[in-house]
Amino acid sequence: MQVLSPLTPDVTKARGGSRLKRLSRDRLILTVAMAIPLVVIVGMIPKRPAAMIESGISQRQLYELKLNWKSEFDMVLAGNSRVTVGLAPGEMSAALPGLRIANFGFDGNGFTPEYLDALEATFRPGSGERIVVLGITPITLTERAARQNGFSEERLRSADERFLARHLPWVLDFFARFNPRMALVLLRGDDIGRELWHGYPDGWAAQDMQPADLDGQVRFLRVNVRDGAFPVSPRIVSNLLTTVQKWRQAGITTFAFLPPVTAELAREEIRATGFVLPEFVKGFTAMGGHWLEVPSEVYLTYDGGHLEEESARRLSRDIATEIARRVRAAPTTSHPHGH
Repeated sequence: MQVLSPLTPDVTKARGGSRLKRLSRDRLILTVAMAIPLVVIVGMIPKRPAAMIESGISQRQLYELKLNWKSEFDMVLAGNSRVTVGLAPGEMSAALPGLRIANFGFDGNGFTPEYLDALEATFRPGSGERIVVLGITPITLTERAARQNGFSEERLRSADERFLARHLPWVLDFFARFNPRMALVLLRGDDIGRELWHGYPDGWAAQDMQPADLDGQVRFLRVNVRDGAFPVSPRIVSNLLTTVQKWRQAGITTFAFLPPVTAELAREEIRATGFVLPEFVKGFTAMGGHWLEVPSEVYLTYDGGHLEEESARRLSRDIATEIARRVRAAPTTSHPHGH
């Protein structure tokens, strides 16, 4: 009869433990082996119905950068995505030398009190010339834009997500590709086109679409938005004009313009909002603002409402030249007159 050693149970445990370790290791290797192709496939999936090809600073990183601007600039460009895409600070510097200029536009933005306060906080203390340029679109003056806008959305993201946007934007970009809608589009074999994006540290994003779709926004409004569905808000307009007056008293000069769009889109936005441009301009100039007339027909858009890169550069130079002319013609740089 075999006599068992008192150590046998421990030996048995050790052997069992070794088998468990081998099993765990094998499972890990198998999991990694299966995951790698999936990761590669997902990484190849575009993250939007139009495949966004990004270079420079990514969208999420650019908007996080803007949220962290404080006391840095002499001239700030403000509004929604038409400003983000349409005004290039680097192109404005030649006509306005010595000014630090930034693009503070956000997607779908509205002129809320919170946004205007954040804009004002970006001015450099002691700046000899403080200028705001507002890109006015009918939608920016609605309660809808006040409730749902890119500035609030970016600001309310979790601390972890904002950290990733600032330091590891590729992580957010990767997981944004897990998109059931995109999977369906790809399975159907739809031609999704391409959007080209190049973000700059001054807040501008040069953007284009291939192929261009000049009627896309018009089609959406005609099909989905009834007359007067998004009315211009007297509350939003009143607060904006009061802020312009306050800025004037503080020595901040405010210019505003209507970003170029196609004639069809302009008509649809007026139909949806009831926006009356002459009324707004009258109230704006009465508060000390300076209105800039911009002829839409001389600038090209890629989707009816956003300027392609070369037109954005040209508009930026044209606006800067006109601002420089008016500021030089003013009796003082602190309180310019006229409109």
